[in-house]
Amino acid sequence: MADWVQPGVIGAIALVAGFFGHRMLWRRLPRLATAPTPSLGSDVLAGAITGAAAVALAPLGTNPAGAVAYGFFAIAGVQLSLIDARLKLLPNVLVLPTAGISLALLAATAAAEDAWLSLGRAVAGGAALFVAYLVLALVSPSGIGMGDVKLSVVAGVFLAYQGWMPLVVGAAAGFVIGALVGLALLAARKANRHTTVPFGPSMLGGAVLVLASIPAGLFAL
Repeated sequence: MADWVQPGVIGAIALVAGFFGHRMLWRRLPRLATAPTPSLGSDVLAGAITGAAAVALAPLGTNPAGAVAYGFFAIAGVQLSLIDARLKLLPNVLVLPTAGISLALLAATAAAEDAWLSLGRAVAGGAALFVAYLVLALVSPSGIGMGDVKLSVVAGVFLAYQGWMPLVVGAAAGFVIGALVGLALLAARKANRHTTVPFGPSMLGGAVLVLASIPAGLFAL
């Protein structure tokens, strides 16, 4: 077993969790159950994306607690991204528990690694990103919603646990991805200048991209 457990095993577990998690959320959560039920293909896609994200983040989980923490980030992040992409909605009933669980799992990871400074930085980084997004939401409410503001805590704690540079680059990557998505939609005539494009997927996508790059040594503290 490499770094506690093989990435393929983590990916398989995340794939199954992503598939059934998607099915359960859309069929059981009242806020989502009123929307058209996604197809089986959507469930499969959710599982595949979750598995890929978990494999990409697996090298960061060098102990059981860390593996669970980053696996959870992959599973929760994909589910929230798909909900936001489809409904332009980030429900508090999902976002707030995700933030709390993320902090708890990173605390367990810090205990296993004796990395309390990393945990402190994660808390500070999550708070800093929250404030930054809150300011942006107040200045431009049409671009950043309060759901994005709350979700930024989740992205922030995982990025900052790895270092200040990942936090800065990960936050910037979210905006770059968001801009590229907006341009692509404009080019395909799927949107216009007044169309609101969900930002949650871009925010989390940027975080995953940067976190997955850390084992290659691309970012320093």
